[in-house]
Amino acid sequence: MNEPVEGTGSQTEPGLSSLLARIKNQNEFQSAAASTRQSIIAALGDSGAVADSAVPDLLAAYQALPDDAEVISRALKQICRDSKTAPVELVKALTADDLRISDLADELLTEAACLKYASANLWVILNDPNSPVRDKAASHLQEIGSDDRQLVSVLIELLEEAEPSWETQSVLKSAWLYALPELARLICDPSRSPRSRLRAAAIILEINSIKRIKHLTDRSFRTLGRADQGLLEAALEGTDSWTRSCAACALSGSDSRHPKIYDTLIDGLQSSQAELRCCCLKALGRRRNEREQVDANVTARLIELLEDPDPEVVSAADALLAQLRFTSADWIALIGLLEQRTLSYRVLSLLREQEEVPVVAVTPLIRVLCHGGFEREQVRLLIDILVQAGRPALKAMRAVVLDSSLSGKIRAAVLRGAVKIAPAEPEMVSLLSGLLESNEPELRMTAAIEIADKREDCQPLIPLLVAGLQSADYAMKHSALEALKKIVARSPAVLASVIPHLNDVPREQRLMLTFSFYHQNQQHPELRRAMWSLLHEMNQGEDERLTRSIVLRELICVEPESFLLELLTDTDADLVQETLVVLDASGLSLSDPLRDQLEQFLSGANQKTRLLAALILLKADSRNDTLRIIMSEILTGDDSELFQIAIAGLEKVPAFDTKWAPLLIDLLQKQEARFLAIRQLGTLGAAAEPAIPTLVEYLDTTSYFKVCAEALQQLGQLAVPAIAVLRAHLQKKGSLREACAALACIEEDHNPTLAILTQNLEQPDLRSRTCLGLACFAEALPTEVESLLLEVLQSDVEYDRSGAIRGLGSLKTKTAWQRLVQVLETENPNLWPMAASALGEIGREPETTVPLLIDVLNSESWQARQSAAHALGQFGAAAQSAVPDLMTALNDARHFSAAAGALSAIGAPAIAVIPRLIEMLDNGEYRCEVLRVLTRFGPVAKAALPRLKELAANVSRCDLPKIRAVIEAIESPELTGKE
Repeated sequence: MNEPVEGTGSQTEPGLSSLLARIKNQNEFQSAAASTRQSIIAALGDSGAVADSAVPDLLAAYQALPDDAEVISRALKQICRDSKTAPVELVKALTADDLRISDLADELLTEAACLKYASANLWVILNDPNSPVRDKAASHLQEIGSDDRQLVSVLIELLEEAEPSWETQSVLKSAWLYALPELARLICDPSRSPRSRLRAAAIILEINSIKRIKHLTDRSFRTLGRADQGLLEAALEGTDSWTRSCAACALSGSDSRHPKIYDTLIDGLQSSQAELRCCCLKALGRRRNEREQVDANVTARLIELLEDPDPEVVSAADALLAQLRFTSADWIALIGLLEQRTLSYRVLSLLREQEEVPVVAVTPLIRVLCHGGFEREQVRLLIDILVQAGRPALKAMRAVVLDSSLSGKIRAAVLRGAVKIAPAEPEMVSLLSGLLESNEPELRMTAAIEIADKREDCQPLIPLLVAGLQSADYAMKHSALEALKKIVARSPAVLASVIPHLNDVPREQRLMLTFSFYHQNQQHPELRRAMWSLLHEMNQGEDERLTRSIVLRELICVEPESFLLELLTDTDADLVQETLVVLDASGLSLSDPLRDQLEQFLSGANQKTRLLAALILLKADSRNDTLRIIMSEILTGDDSELFQIAIAGLEKVPAFDTKWAPLLIDLLQKQEARFLAIRQLGTLGAAAEPAIPTLVEYLDTTSYFKVCAEALQQLGQLAVPAIAVLRAHLQKKGSLREACAALACIEEDHNPTLAILTQNLEQPDLRSRTCLGLACFAEALPTEVESLLLEVLQSDVEYDRSGAIRGLGSLKTKTAWQRLVQVLETENPNLWPMAASALGEIGREPETTVPLLIDVLNSESWQARQSAAHALGQFGAAAQSAVPDLMTALNDARHFSAAAGALSAIGAPAIAVIPRLIEMLDNGEYRCEVLRVLTRFGPVAKAALPRLKELAANVSRCDLPKIRAVIEAIESPELTGKE
């Protein structure tokens, strides 16, 4: 087998030498015909990493031949992706004066799988006098897992020179464990420039702002440590106003409750420096969780800042104002700013977010609406605000509607708003009826749309609504369609009177209208014939391909199987292929007639149809050897479109049998198929053994490490050759956890690995991740792992303790359980989310653990509540006492999924939640999650069957397969493992 990553020119293929020779002669190459040049470049790209000696020449050609730039860029991506030596050349190009070359090199390095081979070169240019070059070097060094401590040390110095780039900020945020103390010291160092201190504060502020987001994936994330926080709090007591402001900004969003933070930030708003004003504004936004009230004078100052000449200050003031509630005076001041066109959209957005609109604001808003000359979107926002004002605005809005001196568009828009305030009042119905005879077409159509569900005789409305379908205004068109659907739903007679009008509208609207009516009236013979006709009428262009897919999905879900078989035997090959695509995506099970039809395609159809049929059969677990032969032909052929379809389809096949091993091993050489091949080889056991050297080789690439480690983990002791390389990754924080998981399954003797991990515990940046790695060995070495984790649990660093807590969840020992219980009973609430999750994993002593988790479920921390809900579900029926609290947690959208999942895991003892879930089936936002939960309940949820069957008859077709699966799970428990 070829090596997966070739060296420079060491193993050139036949013909490659001549290609390399031609491009190295730059004068001759650049003077050649464009078609000749591009053929040579494309051929080099197709050669892949083996052509990496051409990289310097291709970069030179990229600079000299701008017309060939696209083909050169594509070839370089193919070559550099897997090359070990190309990254070194690309690092050199990072320092090029030509920005195009530097940016291209940066892009190629980002995609390079073997970036680690350029590590030394990147460290060299980290001291380059060109700041952008250093930024890019730092970003790539972090990507390959370099020492964060060194990176932070270099990048902190950059803050003296210029505004930090996003690359620098990204590295400092990611390396927060070392960056935060350095940044805090910089702020408090009077010898540093004011600009650098403000930049440091801004970065800390950004780190604080991602704390909540980070908690979603890493609940051990922390911001300022106690020592750093104390240093900054001391700076608040100093005499230098700049230092105080920077310290206050840095402390915002932290755990500090120092009384001077808020006042210092308010003082900073008066600064003559725009950067400081902006930073203080952002910091004030971080204080919102402390429930501090912004007084009226400060709100007035924030409104003034909307006119600040610095756009960043304006944006920051806007963001802070959006969190406040305005007084009547604030409303008048903001409405006054609407005269400034540059501020109008921003001000309107602020006003619309207010919960209440004061009565005094209605008249000036109406005046602005009628005479402000606003665009459509601004008019919409204004009317939304008036609607929020409710009945106090209704009289003024009615006056606008009846004012013939105003434009029809304004009057129609105000009419729609007025209807929202008083939709069914007799006075409103009377107004709408009168406007049906208006001279303004838009006002007339709007009145027809709004009155459609308010009057019995709808025949006169049909021409107006059909005209609305042809409006250039998308909102009008959509509203007219919805109104027509409402009146059609009333009776077959109304539908019969609408159908003749279908031919009066343009084809696009006719399709939309026919499809919408069919959705409600599948049995109507004329609509069925119209739908069939539309399938054949639609052209083959991309503009209608999606529409035809939607129509096909609708028909396939509701029509009998005979209809689907008729589609599959149609003479239109493109329609047959589109039907196969939709059938694949629909999730429908294959009956014997369908399976027979698909198998007929395997021998008698064109290559694309064979491929699509083969993919469906593979997902249906067919063992027909013809499927593998078809896939092999396409995956080793030259048709790139079919290749991509095959790869995308095979990604969804659960597992292959061992006969696929030779093909998968060959596919390791193709970049587009490599992830698929690696993942599937991991499932093939001994048949994948010839691929192990290649998988081990890919462990040293950034792109493929994780997927290779997972595959080798699945192969177990067959993957012994990978042990040395995996152990080398134990000291890299980005790959430590995956390396441990793989070694736990491959090694017979874990002691050498345990020794490395024990050493890791001495390194602050590896300690927490090492705890997670140790968890992989909990089953094999419970005593040793427990001892190490309990030692880390004594650390003074909260981040380390959180890692140890998460690791303890892998142990089932009494001691681990007792220590985790102590965390919930006595320690910092910041550690409760990890402790709750760990106790759920251990799952022992429910009589003690469940009450503790219920307490956490009712705590103030939403992260802790989320973890507690998940953990309670892991106790199953033993967590019955938590059912009332979990049902209460359903009221919080953030916890709905976790709480509902826990209740379904508890099962029959949680049957009281079923009526609540049935109600929530009508909420589109929650329906998907509710269906998943009802499936887990199985027969326990039989009370939901009537509503589910109603939905199956009327719901959107994209939800139909899910609903059918729930019904099947309730009626056929043996299919879901339920008793």
